[in-house]
Amino acid sequence: MLETGCKYYKDEAMFHGFIPHIMGTRFDILLIHSDAERLNRLWFHIINELERLDKILNRFDPQSEVSGINKHALLSYIQISKELEEILQLCQYYYENTFHLSGCMTSLLLPCSYKLKDVPNILQLCFISFCGER
Repeated sequence: MLETGCKYYKDEAMFHGFIPHIMGTRFDILLIHSDAERLNRLWFHIINELERLDKILNRFDPQSEVSGINKHALLSYIQISKELEEILQLCQYYYENTFHLSGCMTSLLLPCSYKLKDVPNILQLCFISFCGER
């Protein structure tokens, strides 16, 4: 189970959720909406999705799919899941269409934005910060 935290700021109708350690970094999200209970439910779904993605993408976890690729790719052909293939294609697309800029546009950010499209659209504004490594 991930260590997580959250706080709702009623005066600003703003929810801040964070996970201090995931995929070698920290995850923060600000959600703007007046329904705090709805935002708490959304945060629960986001946590579950990030835990699931962590098992695929966390290069610091020796059991993750990405770690397996990093260990064995130079030695032999590696079969990857359809989901990881789609994530890597999306990363390639963003890399090519952002003029190869570095920074937050990395494979750490993209899988989350890719999956969050499936979360119910209840937000007026959503900002995701998923940058830096420990």
